[in-house]
Amino acid sequence: MARDSRTTKSGLLRAATEEFAAYGIAGARVDRVAAAAGYNKNLIYVHFGSKE
Repeated sequence: MARDSRTTKSGLLRAATEEFAAYGIAGARVDRVAAAAGYNKNLIYVHFGSKE
């Protein structure tokens, strides 16, 4: 089943919001964001370019 990029990005943003709220920029981990969203870590860089 093909995924909608808007759905993927929304899921990543939701997971990142929780991660950054809990750990801040210095403590947030891309691996945890990807795991919480249920996506590959590479998709974060595809959609957003970097942690910042």
